[in-house]
Amino acid sequence: MKALLVEGLFHWGFSVRVVTESAGAISYHVPPPSTLMGALAYGLVINRAYPEVIVENEKTIKSSVAKLKDVVKWATFAFVNGSSKISAVRYSDFIRSFRLPYQRGVRHEEPDYWYGISASGKVYALGTGFKILYFLNTKSLEENGISDLELFKAAYSIIRLGAKEGIISITGVSISKKMSKVSPPINTDYYFPCRLGEIANTDYERISLPIIKDAIWEFRPSTPIYIHEHEEYYIPKRSIGFTINPFTMKVKKLSDDAVALKADFENMRSEIAVVPVDTFNEKR
Repeated sequence: MKALLVEGLFHWGFSVRVVTESAGAISYHVPPPSTLMGALAYGLVINRAYPEVIVENEKTIKSSVAKLKDVVKWATFAFVNGSSKISAVRYSDFIRSFRLPYQRGVRHEEPDYWYGISASGKVYALGTGFKILYFLNTKSLEENGISDLELFKAAYSIIRLGAKEGIISITGVSISKKMSKVSPPINTDYYFPCRLGEIANTDYERISLPIIKDAIWEFRPSTPIYIHEHEEYYIPKRSIGFTINPFTMKVKKLSDDAVALKADFENMRSEIAVVPVDTFNEKR
């Protein structure tokens, strides 16, 4: 297994619409794992000149992100120091949205019904830094012919997180093949599902993020995706006001379904994340 560390800066912030929401939708507090996978897949698609969609048959049309579902075993995210104090403010802006796809019958012939006003969810994080930690299946990388050089190119090709307007700059990419299990108590900057462990300090919040399932990559899912298909995650807690500090969460206990992995990078740097136990196995 390999670990891929991607670091960057938000130019203004990001918007990741809550699954199953339509025109008027709030944004997740942080980019969920599925969004992180999509960001890396974008780089591979661009560099390999793949199409944005995969047409398996008349009924099954998938996002090209599906190509990475066996390569990326886990992905997690953390805010870090950027060019200024860290701030991440969730807000909703009013936008003029195109409503024609939601209209029926004669309304398709009446332009007055084609547009409407919606509240579009965003997270403003101007100049805020972030880091993404990917755990990659070495066997799947080899089967797909993805080299370390191509991983570097794909990571540096990431231009956004979430909506197309969520423009980012990548400031650094590192790959590690040196990984080991570590036991609690441990400190981690990265979010993880609450079912995987317990936190010792109070520097966290619980938020809901979507569960990754194959149907999430399909444009017309054969298996419905429901709003309740989310799970609770621990993320670093916000301080008073709009500013948050780059702190760590202290994990005092892991569940039987979890493992803490330490990835050692160059310059004596290491990153620790709590992941599902099957992430450490090459067979998924």
